[in-house]
Amino acid sequence: MKNLQRKIDKFLEKILPQGENTIGYLAEEMIKKRLVIFVGAGCSVDAGLPSWADLISDIQKGVSLKTNETDLLRIASHIEKKIGDLPFREEIIKRLNSIPISLPLHKKLIQLDVNLFITTNYDHLLEDTFRNEMIQPCVISRYQDIPSIDPTKKTIVKLHG
Repeated sequence: MKNLQRKIDKFLEKILPQGENTIGYLAEEMIKKRLVIFVGAGCSVDAGLPSWADLISDIQKGVSLKTNETDLLRIASHIEKKIGDLPFREEIIKRLNSIPISLPLHKKLIQLDVNLFITTNYDHLLEDTFRNEMIQPCVISRYQDIPSIDPTKKTIVKLHG
């Protein structure tokens, strides 16, 4: 968790004007309803789930795909083309079979006064955490549905479906 905080601090140092108060800046953006939370694989790794790199590498070995490609999204695309969309999703689901109900980090995230969460995660930890708190989020998993986002409702956009 401390490592994650250091990464966040370094990132914010790069994007904020010199001397800007990070917490104040983020709080101001939240009040203005302009803050979006991005949730990556690091949020689910503590739950015992594989990182994106580990997940793709494992599937790549399982389907015997040989490539010199190093970009993980391109490798994933090659795998999907080789075995098909549904089998690719099934391979992912097979590797995400033991998921806890929620993690403290997910609980903290949903307590923020933010309505839009964007995630690259395939797991359902974030939406399950909302549901455990009796909040029904709108889940967008197809790019065609993005125009239907209601900025007044809790929404999770799943970039990888």
